[in-house]
Amino acid sequence: MRVALRAVMSAALLFLFPLLALLLVGLSVFVSLTVSRTAGVYLAIAGLLVAIALVAVMWLVLSHKQNPPVGPRLNRTGRPAIWELVDELAEDIGTRAPDEIVMTSRIEVTLIDQGGFLFGERTQRYLLIGLPILGGISADELRALIAHELAHFGGGSALSRLIYRATVALRQTADRMGAGSVGSVIAAYARWFARTAWPVNRARERAADHWAVRASGPEATASVLRKMATLRSQWRTFNDRFLSMASAAKRQPDVLLGFRAFLMHPTQRVWAEGNAGPMLELRSSSDFDAHPSLRERIAMVDRLPDEGDLPPDLRPGFTLLPEPGEVVPMLEGKLLLEEPGEPASWQEIVDLAAMNEAREGLRQLTEAARESRLAPSGTLDEILEVLEDGGFSELIAPAVYPGLTGRRRAEVARTFGIALLTDAITYLLSVNGLIRHEVDWGHGRRVRTRQGRELDIAHMAGSAVDQPHTVQGLRQYLASMGVSLRTLPPGDEQERIGPTVDGVATLVKMSGELYDLVVFSTGILLASRDGIPTKKDGKSVGGAFGAHLDLPFEQLRRRPGNLWFAADELEDGKLDKQFMSGWRLVIRTVDGEKLTVRPTTNTEEHGQPLRAVSKLLGTRQLSKK
Repeated sequence: MRVALRAVMSAALLFLFPLLALLLVGLSVFVSLTVSRTAGVYLAIAGLLVAIALVAVMWLVLSHKQNPPVGPRLNRTGRPAIWELVDELAEDIGTRAPDEIVMTSRIEVTLIDQGGFLFGERTQRYLLIGLPILGGISADELRALIAHELAHFGGGSALSRLIYRATVALRQTADRMGAGSVGSVIAAYARWFARTAWPVNRARERAADHWAVRASGPEATASVLRKMATLRSQWRTFNDRFLSMASAAKRQPDVLLGFRAFLMHPTQRVWAEGNAGPMLELRSSSDFDAHPSLRERIAMVDRLPDEGDLPPDLRPGFTLLPEPGEVVPMLEGKLLLEEPGEPASWQEIVDLAAMNEAREGLRQLTEAARESRLAPSGTLDEILEVLEDGGFSELIAPAVYPGLTGRRRAEVARTFGIALLTDAITYLLSVNGLIRHEVDWGHGRRVRTRQGRELDIAHMAGSAVDQPHTVQGLRQYLASMGVSLRTLPPGDEQERIGPTVDGVATLVKMSGELYDLVVFSTGILLASRDGIPTKKDGKSVGGAFGAHLDLPFEQLRRRPGNLWFAADELEDGKLDKQFMSGWRLVIRTVDGEKLTVRPTTNTEEHGQPLRAVSKLLGTRQLSKK
């Protein structure tokens, strides 16, 4: 009785609006006849303008005009399974099938009815199906959702159908009108109508769930309602965690298959069970939404008998699309990927994305290190040295947003610094083929060594940043893996110019000859002193090594009399401290050649050449007294 009464009241409200416009017209005429000529004309014009505006708005409501939805259309050619299903359900429910099926990028199954006249049937009807939802539900569950949407416009009395359509039309018109004076009047009227019609629309929502059960059974209907509690949130997570990798790699994976694997992972199942509760209880605060909470709907569905005689259809929802092997990738490229590239497996995409991300992180860390002037070459070797000395926060400062101050800036610097250091280590291990990345649908990706051991690089980087005394252990680990800490990002300008000079000791002696010992980031150069005077006006000119620096690296390396030993040509070495001479460097090459270098009384050190030698040798250094 209450629903019937509200239906009559809603119908009266629907016709009250045009009567209000007629009332304003009559009032304008009356005012123009009873008030003084000038004032009456102005008031009459104002009343007529308002009346015209209200009539125009009401025409928008009654004609129910909207822009057609945007998205790829599924045509009926070949009678694909999705169209057979829709036509069958529309006939069973007693309503007109949609004119078009439009695919979207959202988690949704929605039927919209627009165009034509609100009181007639000559409308344009669209069934919107979100492509992502087809990866998360079965064919049975899709059948239940479509039946629910079709039932909004079928079954029940003609009056209740009219009221439902009027509610939707008023909401859309109010949204389009905005917050102006006329828009405010329309919005107030639309809310008034929706509150009055709410019991009628609630009854239609319950009836729509009944039709879903008749079409697909209580089990499939309750299952899809439970999934809808968390499916949007899970799609967002999948988008952020996995589709972002596809965009970074500029490749096109099997998106729906990936989303399905993501949802079936134990981590996601546990998350959905633990987080569905609040969403199941959620009720919309909108006057226009008459849906009960998902928990109420599930409880009602569970009480209904299974009236269907169809066998269960547990296939993924996307299998109902026409030619899914061809259509699904086409739709994924159009709707779900920003820059679809060549087809690739998820494993390939994880590998590419990880490398791209690591390369970019190394580049940013290198730039920050150079800008800070604490690590001029920007190599990880120099960066770890700064980190070991406790200066990492100053080194990373150029990469941190300058508007941050105090504690917040320190927190961001630490977090961002760990992330960039993680990327740098990951890149160096990856380019040397020492690690591999694998898809982990529960967390994104995992890193493993070639032996299959899981590697937590972020933990290694975090420990180095928070506990500088662990940096030496990180150095030793990377050296044991054969990683060069002097690698620069691909295309780096300094990489094209040549290796950096880490230290110089001038006027050293080897085999009775004088050289300048130059320690580069990639090896050791013994630059001959032939032709360079050792004394001038009785003073040492050991610093005359500047004459060498004027030459390009390749020319310097090949200059007659100079001896070059690349890092990978050094078998091992020993650096001893001597009481009289200060130190002695003994190096053995992979060819078995043994070199002994000692300083002279005129030796001058620029930078820290001995420390640079130790770093270059790494674990190949035999002793250090």
